[in-house]
Amino acid sequence: MPLRGQQQTQEAQERANREREARRAWLIGDYAKGVAVLADLFLDTKNPTYIFNQGRCFEQNRQYLDAIARFQEFLRASASSELDPGDR
Repeated sequence: MPLRGQQQTQEAQERANREREARRAWLIGDYAKGVAVLADLFLDTKNPTYIFNQGRCFEQNRQYLDAIARFQEFLRASASSELDPGDR
């Protein structure tokens, strides 16, 4: 496998591990950690889905104003991103 392909595979695996870490934090109620991991993922990928998932973490933690703010930011970020319209 070419070096570039190996690097992409490794990056994808690292991202999958971090996504799993965020989901695990969410499931055990460590919402602050889940939000922090999702923030790092967004900074690395610029994928606004991570912002949406931050909103879900806040919502599950009954921090509704923070959740609304994240959902609004998701709408702003996704409008200027390359997300498929069906994913918005």
